[in-house]
Amino acid sequence: MARTRWPLLAVLVWALAAAMAPACYGGQKSATPAAPDLSALARQARPAIGVLVTFDADGEPLSQGTAFFVRADGVGITCYHVLSDATSALMRMENGASFPVEGKLAADPVRDLALFKVAGKDLPIVSLGDSSTLAPGQRVVAVTAPEGLGNTVADGLVSAVRELPSGSVVQVTVPLSAGSSGGPIFDLSGRVVAVAAAVLTEGQALNFAIPINAAKPLLKDVGVAKPLTPPKKPGDLKGLPRRPRSPGGARAYDLWLRGRAAEFDEHYQSAIGYLQAALDKDPSMYQAHCCLGVSYLFVDRCQEALLEFRESIRLKPNDTNVLNRLALAYCSLGRYQEAIAVEQEALRLQPDDAYAHENLGSFSSLGRDQEAIAEYKEAIRLSPGNAYDHLNLGNLYDALGRRQEAIAEYKEAIRLKPEEPLAHWTLALNYSDMGLYQEAIPEYKEYFRLQPDGSSDSLSREHLGDAYRALGRYQEAIAEYEQVERILPRTYADVHYKVGLAYLALGNRGAALEEYHALEDMHESELAEKLHELLYP
Repeated sequence: MARTRWPLLAVLVWALAAAMAPACYGGQKSATPAAPDLSALARQARPAIGVLVTFDADGEPLSQGTAFFVRADGVGITCYHVLSDATSALMRMENGASFPVEGKLAADPVRDLALFKVAGKDLPIVSLGDSSTLAPGQRVVAVTAPEGLGNTVADGLVSAVRELPSGSVVQVTVPLSAGSSGGPIFDLSGRVVAVAAAVLTEGQALNFAIPINAAKPLLKDVGVAKPLTPPKKPGDLKGLPRRPRSPGGARAYDLWLRGRAAEFDEHYQSAIGYLQAALDKDPSMYQAHCCLGVSYLFVDRCQEALLEFRESIRLKPNDTNVLNRLALAYCSLGRYQEAIAVEQEALRLQPDDAYAHENLGSFSSLGRDQEAIAEYKEAIRLSPGNAYDHLNLGNLYDALGRRQEAIAEYKEAIRLKPEEPLAHWTLALNYSDMGLYQEAIPEYKEYFRLQPDGSSDSLSREHLGDAYRALGRYQEAIAEYEQVERILPRTYADVHYKVGLAYLALGNRGAALEEYHALEDMHESELAEKLHELLYP
């Protein structure tokens, strides 16, 4: 029986929105120390972490957050919203030293990250880790300055890691509060893997962080620090909207933040409501247009998504993050050439944009296989820890009949993300196609273990049964086929025929005859006749 292969759009969704199936389906078991010395970790990190206090044009305090140094010459990382309204800022260290902020070096308002510079040299720094290895259940440690109290250490677990079209987000159980934004979150080896970003308390406390890999592109091309002075008119804001200090009333920023949280939890209708309300208060908030477009995509309102991304680009021209989402919308509408053109423009603006190369790999697979392969390889070169690039490249090799290359890519995807069921499934199918049934069986089993709905996947159960039957393991084959029959009672003729063959191989003619009668009842005369000939040669 020919197996079903993934259609192009399904492959594309993999590359663009792994969040349609959470990036990890369960806690990844990893070898970690039984009793890590958190005090030693904090002691080593704390000298590089400080309270970032911001001021308005009159020298009045605006807000405060957390920041940390990543270069000894005074380059630091914090959240974009901590600095967005500031005219000046001061970083206060735990040892009492204070460093005036010279300005911003780079920023990514969509990801809520900013790179800044202080006057200093030989400053203590933290080491950056690889956030692509984060998995639910992994223990992490935050060192932040809640309420301006100086460095406070707290540990917890990663609750979820998802690759949303609007960017990766990490949810943690680490307790965070006001002032924690911009603080580093460490793995147990003492490397920064995320930046504390937001705390929402509607219903329950939800703590979010931005993967540190999102900050690494900002560090590649550090230029001259630009003054912090913000635009004077709220309508002219290029970053997040101004946040009035007086309480009362839902502000555009808060509504946008709740929309992002709803999107993260896959509550897209709620996200749409929050984001529309944010835009009612501030139509110039290009981030809200972008996020609203993402939520529209997930509920198949693709034309509306297209309009939101276009408006976001109008407000913030040449933003490659938004261009990537605009390409998504074009692709969802079947307008592939326009999608390709948009991604080519994104790469003109930012040649090392791995996400754009990944998308072009998906778009170009429409009969432009060699171009697609080249794009996937470039995406892998730029972002070697992305399992989905290997998975998609493997799918392309699979479709081209290049089995060995496909298997190599699937294995690499599994090495990077062992808990991804689709990688095990596609690897199993390729092994089966090559007649490597002994290798295919454990991959099918791992797929069923990881996939929540795997037990009702009749096609994969049938393939596993075929593998058992090919190896002469007839009882196990019958068990799998019978599961298919339970899922699709008396409608799946091929399986009844295969069960009959397995029973004949075991010498159980009576059971094989029952399958013959089932085929007759289904009016499957051709299969019934073939089985009859084997019963009565």
